[in-house]
Amino acid sequence: MLTQFTGYAVDCTVEGEFDLTADRLRDQLNDLEQVVLLHATLTRLVDGSQLCVPRLVLERDELCAVEASPAARGLEGRRLHTVRHRRRVRMGPYSVLGHLHERPGVQPLGSMRLVRPFVAFTDARIAFQRGGSMEVRDIETLLVNGRQIAWLGEATGGPEDPIADQVPLITLVDAI
Repeated sequence: MLTQFTGYAVDCTVEGEFDLTADRLRDQLNDLEQVVLLHATLTRLVDGSQLCVPRLVLERDELCAVEASPAARGLEGRRLHTVRHRRRVRMGPYSVLGHLHERPGVQPLGSMRLVRPFVAFTDARIAFQRGGSMEVRDIETLLVNGRQIAWLGEATGGPEDPIADQVPLITLVDAI
């Protein structure tokens, strides 16, 4: 089934159509070495210029993060019980604030780098510079490539805390 794909690479954002054959996008991304997109549009972060190509092949680890649509989250009955941890991460030019999910008793990201690279952040906000302007996107589920994480830290305040919704909180990870 072709599904809309939005990814975040080190130097551009990538949109296109992806052939989703697994129940969950996360499982398929973790199983693949390469991601093939059809009708792809790459938008450079440095200046916002775009390039459209009919077929694009990306190495999985070129992606810092990928948006997961509700349809690509898989069957609810197959989801594991997890504990939410509000965290901030920095990957390349992107800062993310959201809920990282991990099994009870396991430290956030404790097993991820050893097993499978993509982990889910829910109620996520991703911030980045494109063409000299700050872009902020709220995403229900963002799949983050743990191999690209340069920094991980706790987020202060809950989602109702007005400070948690401020762009400076997200971009301050560079200063830590």
